[in-house]
Amino acid sequence: MGRRRFMIQVISATMALCICACGRNTASNNMEFSEIRAYRDTSQLDYGTAPDIEDIIDGYYMAPDNQELIYEAFEMLNTARDDNGLSAFVWDQELATCAVIRAEEISYSFDKNHIRPNGAEWYTLYPSMLLGEDICRASGDVKKVMESWLENPADRENFLCPDFTKVAIAVYEDSKGQFYWTCEFGNDSSKKAE
Repeated sequence: MGRRRFMIQVISATMALCICACGRNTASNNMEFSEIRAYRDTSQLDYGTAPDIEDIIDGYYMAPDNQELIYEAFEMLNTARDDNGLSAFVWDQELATCAVIRAEEISYSFDKNHIRPNGAEWYTLYPSMLLGEDICRASGDVKKVMESWLENPADRENFLCPDFTKVAIAVYEDSKGQFYWTCEFGNDSSKKAE
């Protein structure tokens, strides 16, 4: 999709979301990734528990300064897919909502097993949508983050999984300048039941 159209989609999504961002000059260069592959197949989707997406976005917002980072990460991810003979991911707005929420959640509790701050598993945020998740505590250097993410076996499996066709990436920066990255995956079967 064109850069302008993508940015318009990201900007429109941010109008409904609410995350505060602070200065990034103190960001840590330490990277921490999950050692566990957060993955589910479509047989595990639970359409009966699909939340109303409007109910889960209250209080979350993506900082406009981080939109460019997300666009660059999305482009790098699709380049890696192309290099491996896979079709490009399609950006998904409902996954983007989940990615924003999960990015803030991991700033409170970065769990390598993808457990949410409330003790529930990662996919419980939206059980009929989320099929995979990558998380990272790192810097605001998108190139370093994406290269390191793609080198981590658990995360790379999700990035290059042919079963995933939809994606969204989010980044949250806390008051200390630490960045928290999330990437949420889905496919055409993972959606809210009509």
